[in-house]
Amino acid sequence: MLIRSNNPIRCLEHNCVVSVYCENDNKLLCSNCMLGKVEHKFHKMTPIDKCEPFLRERLPKMCQSVEKEAKAISDTSALILKNLIQEETEAHKILNSLT
Repeated sequence: MLIRSNNPIRCLEHNCVVSVYCENDNKLLCSNCMLGKVEHKFHKMTPIDKCEPFLRERLPKMCQSVEKEAKAISDTSALILKNLIQEETEAHKILNSLT
């Protein structure tokens, strides 16, 4: 997660200025994240000042992916709600048949 203001973007975990973009994880990282975590050790890193064209090129695809995932979450939530209402209706029928 990041803190954004008029100041440089900072890492919430370490409160350090982010300096690189991890292409494998699509994340901006500070030096502590980059060097201190094994998960990024063999990932492709790009200095933050060099990654803007790359990110601008990928942004439309990233937005489509987020929109697709948001729709899937919305559809799943609607299905869960529908099933919950059906289960509640069935539970009421069973309770009413017992009384």
